[in-house]
Amino acid sequence: MYQARCKVCNSTHREEIEERYQNGMSASAISRWLEESFNEKISHVAIKNHMSKHFNVKEVVQKEYIKKKSDNPEKRMKKFVEEELDEIEELDSIMRESKELRKIAFERIKEATRPRSVEVWNSTWSNASREAIRAMKMKMEKLGTTAKDDLVKLLKEMWEDENVEE
Repeated sequence: MYQARCKVCNSTHREEIEERYQNGMSASAISRWLEESFNEKISHVAIKNHMSKHFNVKEVVQKEYIKKKSDNPEKRMKKFVEEELDEIEELDSIMRESKELRKIAFERIKEATRPRSVEVWNSTWSNASREAIRAMKMKMEKLGTTAKDDLVKLLKEMWEDENVEE
């Protein structure tokens, strides 16, 4: 940022001074170089002040870095939200598929005549139920739902099979 009272800001060699300082040349060496090369007198103190107040690269880098990071939170948030929504939709799919598998298993249990068949389909029904409950719990965690009423509602949805008699 330009300051009218700053000797470096007003120097015709400002860019060279700033570049030399950034490349590691000391303020005293720059002061001597200016005087020897161009007969321009700027003290090393004035050069240091200019560099810290009017050409503070670290400060600008920090601001730009923060700005760059803060420009993208919406994009990052949207990406995370989309990932979470995909996972929730996958959990919904698991719950639907588990419900269908339970229906099939229930019908097979009713039709089964051999004890082993009953056992297999009963196991299938139980596993599908566990997967549905697990998926529901994960969905509730992802949605931040912990209320008892919501759990009861989800369980009722899960167990509502037209073929199941009370």
